[in-house]
Amino acid sequence: GATLTVGAANVDGGFAGSRVVKWGASDQMPDYLAAVTINITGKLDLNGFDETIGNLDGQTALTINSGIIDTGEGTLTIHGNIVATGATGAGLWTPEVAARISGNLDLGGVVTTIDIADRSPLAADLIIDADISGTGGFNKVGTGVLLLSGNNTYSGATYLTAGHLAMGSDTAFGVSNVYLPTTGTSLLAYDGTRVLGNTTFAGAVTINLVGGNNIGGGGNAIVFAGPVNLTSGTTTFNVAIAGTAEFLGGIGETFGASNLSKSGFGTLVISSAATYSGATTINQNGGAIVLTDQGALYNTSSITINTGGELVVNNQIANKSNRVSDVAGITLSGGTLTLIGKEGEASAESFGIVLLSDNSSSAIHSVVSTTAGSEAEWHFESLDRGEIGQLGGEFVRFVGRGQVIGASGGNRVSFTVAPSRMNGIIDIAVIDNASTGLNFATHHTAGRTTGSGFFGLLDVYDATTAALPELVALGGTFANTLAGAIATTNVRLNSSKAISGPITANALLLADGSIVVSGAHELTLASGLIASNGTGSSITVDTLTLNGLTSNIYVNDHSDLTVSSGVGGTAGQISEIQRFTLGGTPTDASTTFTLTFSGQTTAAITWSATAATTASNIQSALEALGNIGAGNVSVVANSTLNFDIFFQGTLANLNVANMTTALVNAAGATSQAVNEVIAGNPGVLGKQGTGTLTFDGTNPNTFGGTARINEGTLIAAKDTAFGVATGDVIVSFGASVGLSGGLNIAAETLTLFGNGESNTAAARPLRNLDGTNTWQGNVVLGTNRTAMDIADGSELIINGIISGSAGINKFGTGTLELGGSSGNTLNSTTVVWDGMLELNKTIGVALNGSLTVGDHIGASNTDMVKFLGSNQISTTAAVVLNSTASLDLNGFDQTTGAVTLFVGPQASSSLSTGAGTLTMNGNLTLSVIRGGTTTAVPATISGNLAIGGASARTLTVDTSQAAEELTISAVVSDAAAGWTKAGSGRLALTN
Repeated sequence: GATLTVGAANVDGGFAGSRVVKWGASDQMPDYLAAVTINITGKLDLNGFDETIGNLDGQTALTINSGIIDTGEGTLTIHGNIVATGATGAGLWTPEVAARISGNLDLGGVVTTIDIADRSPLAADLIIDADISGTGGFNKVGTGVLLLSGNNTYSGATYLTAGHLAMGSDTAFGVSNVYLPTTGTSLLAYDGTRVLGNTTFAGAVTINLVGGNNIGGGGNAIVFAGPVNLTSGTTTFNVAIAGTAEFLGGIGETFGASNLSKSGFGTLVISSAATYSGATTINQNGGAIVLTDQGALYNTSSITINTGGELVVNNQIANKSNRVSDVAGITLSGGTLTLIGKEGEASAESFGIVLLSDNSSSAIHSVVSTTAGSEAEWHFESLDRGEIGQLGGEFVRFVGRGQVIGASGGNRVSFTVAPSRMNGIIDIAVIDNASTGLNFATHHTAGRTTGSGFFGLLDVYDATTAALPELVALGGTFANTLAGAIATTNVRLNSSKAISGPITANALLLADGSIVVSGAHELTLASGLIASNGTGSSITVDTLTLNGLTSNIYVNDHSDLTVSSGVGGTAGQISEIQRFTLGGTPTDASTTFTLTFSGQTTAAITWSATAATTASNIQSALEALGNIGAGNVSVVANSTLNFDIFFQGTLANLNVANMTTALVNAAGATSQAVNEVIAGNPGVLGKQGTGTLTFDGTNPNTFGGTARINEGTLIAAKDTAFGVATGDVIVSFGASVGLSGGLNIAAETLTLFGNGESNTAAARPLRNLDGTNTWQGNVVLGTNRTAMDIADGSELIINGIISGSAGINKFGTGTLELGGSSGNTLNSTTVVWDGMLELNKTIGVALNGSLTVGDHIGASNTDMVKFLGSNQISTTAAVVLNSTASLDLNGFDQTTGAVTLFVGPQASSSLSTGAGTLTMNGNLTLSVIRGGTTTAVPATISGNLAIGGASARTLTVDTSQAAEELTISAVVSDAAAGWTKAGSGRLALTN
């Protein structure tokens, strides 16, 4: 046996590829007993000859550390596994280089494990542009990227178990199957569109496709020309960039019903029949699934389209009907369904039930060419608005492009079971046609083909349709003025209007920009619907009352509306009723039981054979609870064993917690239960549409219930913008709330959903626009690290409890203060990207999770955290201070877990305590970011540093070009267990 090592592991002994072993003949090494290592300065040159290297089965035959192998016309045959790592290429501050194998490579007859470590600066960590042959295949493991760009003919299977595989040629994976069994792996295109003709098997995992950032080398499309089989559960394809993954060979399933899920901003094209029978889901910000050419979802059981997702049925290439099963329900949860007809032909598609999710603003687009002969009819079994009177807040806009959506034209939408109408209009919908603008929506049967079986054709509601007999019978009317309007009038204004007295209408639509509705009177809208198109419009009447079951203010794309009125309503408020039931034969004055409400339990309640007495006993016991109180429940006996508990007073119109019950002394009773009869509903005022709605003015908003910002932005410019304090504010994924003007928002609960990982304004659900604004209520973080954007020169103070499994992404150069007298319970990482975060809890901690400060962009001390009290974060929380970060204890004390500081090319982190003390319950690490040409000042720790713990701490300092990397001028104490300096960097203790 023998081993061969070529080159050194660092560049001190030469430059890359400067140490060469060159073959002068074939077969110079033992076939199975020779392992080869190629280091960064090494090159193995077969010089056109053949060689076989190897090791015992399951052992490593080739280790390549940024080295080079070139076979020329010869072939390198490998019996054994391959290990590859990146290494520094030419000096401390220069990028790494990838390992490379060129020429011809034979994998032999078994499965070779290729283990590649990740060197994040590299687009690929091992590049094999050699032509790969043999009857064996390979199993890719390790977190790095393997790029294959040869004309490969190997006939064994390809397994992607970990990390990433990049296709640099259409034959990258030989001629056999490709298996994707592990979540988080990536199948990437390199240097343009790549076509994969292999049969592919994907498990219940998330697979990243195409490429992105520094992974994949810039390819923006993969075409699966071979069949793709889903093997079980849910397979998620993530197309993270603006690229395309096309399934030309179809998508099937192998072991029963499988589900397909789409994530990422890119596009997934299905251009051949997909026969899998499970659910299809487009996730939040999930981009588009496009059915085109012969693409179809024949068997999918259901389709869900979430916010930021789109399903496109595109007939431009091939005019097909029945691309989607008629029985497959479609749930629109903030997403878009787009239907495109064939130019010059008639197109049609039938769908099952379309369900509009509560608390979402969705869209259905219909695109029909104006070319002669072009027409389309899209048919839906029904349009289901969800649970009316429960959560509410659903909305849909129908968008017509090319030809207008209407009953008599070539762009038709029909329903078997048509949606409900209020005074002639669908009060949760609008129609936006390119040529006729924004309109109310309705449906009718005029012009319906005899025997078609359809019960409604979607149409705009205007003077013509309002005059149709079936719409007249509904009692609604249409007008272009508020003068003379009554509660059934739907008003579409084309110009400004001043009202001279109280006006009641059904709905109001502002058709274009710069429309002002004014007057020192009350305007009441029975349906609660306002729709607005264009910029510069406003409503400045004294009081605006919205009386819809759920009221909606829709502001169209690229539009804005300012409401300076006092906003009242909504009529959708419902108080909760819970029913208590006893079973068996209870004994008068002996049977006792308890009720528990939100963690508080009553004293034992005595059952009486007189129903009214039992009802009185229940009411007294509940009113004695601290979280209910006198007058806030009313108990009515339905029988001696059945009692309804009505929530009222301060608990009116709330969806309260369900009570539980227990028998104390059964005495003949055999069972007990509490069931919800009517769920409490505080009413909903929904902000719909991607435009901006502003609530300002001096008149207070008094609407009750929940303000739901489902789409676009709602700017609060007065303290009462969100109505009464008992209501909640919920910001849906993709929407945002802006605070402006020095507000003091009462103790309302704010729930935030948003893609907080994205550094874009659209992904920030809470924005402090200007002034010092205070939110007194609680804040619930719904998704990811929820983004809060604080504008330059402004401050937001949150005094309530911040909860949720997410953390905070703090953006903007302004100041965010976490204050109040109750500790926050959020337990995930908080990241301060810009500006200042102040921690000011008087009781409890401000942050339970770890804390990361800085984004490495800019100068030192530009991203800051300042303590306004002691013990503001968990004593075990890890603290990471990136190169632009500053942490200032400001004279207070804090105990943390591990602490990490950074030195970068342009900035270095700093930690100061003032008169306070930082106690570390973990190790200290100083890391260096390599790159650039400048040398930053060292990272610093000043004040007082206690190295706590019963065991010795390790202070690890990385090396850079600077004279020193970390300076500790702080007084160091509490190091009885000792500490160890590790790493090759320089640590200066100056006190």
